[in-house]
Amino acid sequence: MHNENSPFTLRRSSRVPAIMPILVTRLDETRFSQVCETLVVNAHGCAILSRVKLDAGVPLQFHSQDGRETTAQVVSCQPMRSDKRNWVLGARLNRPENFWGLQNFPEDWTLSLTSALAKVPQLAATPVKRSLPGSGLPSQGSEITLQLSEESVRKMIVQ
Repeated sequence: MHNENSPFTLRRSSRVPAIMPILVTRLDETRFSQVCETLVVNAHGCAILSRVKLDAGVPLQFHSQDGRETTAQVVSCQPMRSDKRNWVLGARLNRPENFWGLQNFPEDWTLSLTSALAKVPQLAATPVKRSLPGSGLPSQGSEITLQLSEESVRKMIVQ
């Protein structure tokens, strides 16, 4: 049986190399913020470059340059091999999403988001299909393409 730390564990969503600044704020009793830079991102989290070591489990809030916010938790923090003054911090988003605002992202991100939405009773019966990138047309074999914005999902959850 494979556990979460097993080298055979499959990723829930593909990693994408992406360097972008994000404001990282601790949400525990030791409140502070720092601007960090992402190294890789996916629908479930990221690896970022940090000047400060943070312990696993520390709750975080991320703020993007264009105003998006989300929450996450530290899952690992390792010293940089080439630069002992910086840390590579692994963080897991509290809910899978394209927080990073990427226009082109792997198809498994959509599958991950769909499976997360299925856990919400109001959304479980709503079919979500992926359109062919840039075409606005449904992918082969699908009859209806339904795109849910984050705002509409929040409204449904509140209701």
